[in-house]
Amino acid sequence: MPRAGPRKVQRYSLEFKLKAVKLSQLKRVEVQAVADALEIHPFMLSRWRKEARDGVLRGRDAAATIAPSSYSVTSTTTTGQSPAPNPGRG
Repeated sequence: MPRAGPRKVQRYSLEFKLKAVKLSQLKRVEVQAVADALEIHPFMLSRWRKEARDGVLRGRDAAATIAPSSYSVTSTTTTGQSPAPNPGRG
């Protein structure tokens, strides 16, 4: 039985969508990890990635790169475990 009352529909800005796509394109970062970090459904992120590939999702300056700023995404290996820390960094 459907819920009573109005559905809450979240609208995301173009900037948010482009940042999410850029984050999901980083090496060793999975779509699921980005979606979890941004609290969005992975299907939505996959749709935005497809729109970006097809040229539908574009910013004012399509060539501009968006650096991941305040978002924290943990990369995982193919085994699903976080990579070992790099002792040379920090």
